[in-house]
This record gives sequence, C-alpha cells and structure tokens, in this order.
Amino acid sequence: MPPGRPIPPTRHFPGRLRQIALPADPDNSTRRPQNNMPSHDNHTELALLTDAFRRLSCLHGSLGLDYPRSAAFTAPARRQPSVPPEQHPPVAAPPPPAQQQVSAPAQRDLTALRESIGQCRRCPTVSDKAVPLFGSGKEERPALLLVGDAATSTVIRENAPFAGPAGELLAKMLAAINLSCDDVFQTNIIRCALPDSATDLPGRLANCQPHLIEQIKLMRPHIICTMGQLASQTLLSTNNKLIALRGRFHQFHNIPLVATYHPARLIEVPDLKKAAWYDLQLIQHRLRQLHL
Repeated sequence: MPPGRPIPPTRHFPGRLRQIALPADPDNSTRRPQNNMPSHDNHTELALLTDAFRRLSCLHGSLGLDYPRSAAFTAPARRQPSVPPEQHPPVAAPPPPAQQQVSAPAQRDLTALRESIGQCRRCPTVSDKAVPLFGSGKEERPALLLVGDAATSTVIRENAPFAGPAGELLAKMLAAINLSCDDVFQTNIIRCALPDSATDLPGRLANCQPHLIEQIKLMRPHIICTMGQLASQTLLSTNNKLIALRGRFHQFHNIPLVATYHPARLIEVPDLKKAAWYDLQLIQHRLRQLHL
C-alpha cells in the first residue's frame, strides 16, 4: 500500500481462519483523517470494500457457506475432489425377546388333567377313596403359581392347598403385594395326605411331579413361588437347604421361580417373616415389570 495512506484496522476470526482486512466502519462515507493523513476518495474506499468482501467470500466458500454472490466478488477457488458419502451396512433390527413362557400342549386341557389327577392311583399306599388335590384359584395364565409342600389331612378336607391359620397368613401376605387369592393358583407338590409313618416320600414325589409339570405347561403362570423346603428342592432338583435357595430368582422351564418359607413355618418361627417379606418383594417387583 502506498505510503501516507492509513492501514485499515483488521478483524480476527477464531480458530485457524486468516486475518482479513476490513474497514472499521464501511458504512461511514465521510471519514475524518487520522494522524493528519489525507482522507480516502470514493474510488479508494470502494476498492478496499471490494477486496475485503472478495476475500471474505472466498473464506466462506472454503468453509462451505453458500449464499448468492456477484461475479465481481468471486475469486477462482480450488476445487475439492468430491468424496462419495461413506456407505454403512444396514443395521439389522434387534431380535425379539425370548418368550418366557411354556406353550400349552394341544393334546390335553385342564379339564382332562383334572380328571387324570382325580383318578390317580400311582401310590400303592393311598386309599382308593382318596381324591388327590388338584388345586384352587385362577387356572388360566395366573400372575403367580404357589406350590406348597405335601398336602395334609386338613388341606384335603378343606380342599385348599393352604388351609387353616397358614391359609389366613398367606392371604395377608398376598394382600401385602397387592394380590388376592383370585389372582393366583395354589397347589401342592404332593397331592394326597401323607400318613405320619410314610417312608415312600421319593416315590410319591416321582408320581406327582409329572402332573405338576403338565399343570404348569397348561396354566403358563408368570411367576412360580415354591413355599417350603420340599417343594423348592423338588422343582429345582437340588438338595440345598431352603435358606440357600431363597432370596433370588431361579428358572423352571423358562419361568421365574422364587423359593420361600411355607406360611405354617412362619407361624412356628416368626423371625423368618422378614426373610419371607423380602422374597415377596422380589415377586412384586417382577410383576410390576410385567405390568401385572
């Protein structure tokens, strides 16, 4: 620039952008001389503005900013090689969650199963007049299936898997997790009353278990709760004590199973109620997850 002419102030852009000489006040057509220098004429001002905007336009073009521009402000720009967009393979949809239920066999229904259980005489020590207990409650897709230990004479007489004070306590336990006896199905791991001198317990379990497994397949409960050590060990096929089985979920034929204490045991040992309440809360939380 010739000597004696003022140098326009520069504006700095952030990052790696270069400095561009822009007039401090392009709209001011009447400039006062600075440092006693002569003022610019209109032609010089226009040349400065044209050069400044040409550089700014080139800068915006290199940054990918597009807007209508006059040919007077357009400078030859280097063409960037066109890069095709990156091709990504299509993302496969996630597989549907596994069905956590047991399909019902087509060859039999609950009515036929009830008749089969009522006519069962597999155990030689059972009286011909005995009627094995089928169970009571909601039969089709219950929220909870309760499986108690061996049936007692009181259970058989009242035709209720949990009878007497144990049944009353169970009703309170279910109410504490917002369930009623109409929401669940109750049954026993052994369906006939055991005599006090019974020694064929393994044989009785082996005779009753096929009926229970088929009953579970037909009813398709959302959750199973075994109440008592005998019922828990039988369905989980283990010899572990109940204290080691409770407090968490197991799986039985892809159905969540919780083992806990029998209500009759809770009446005998009230200190166990705290542990049983924890098990019930596990069930309640899972039912909420299932929106039940």
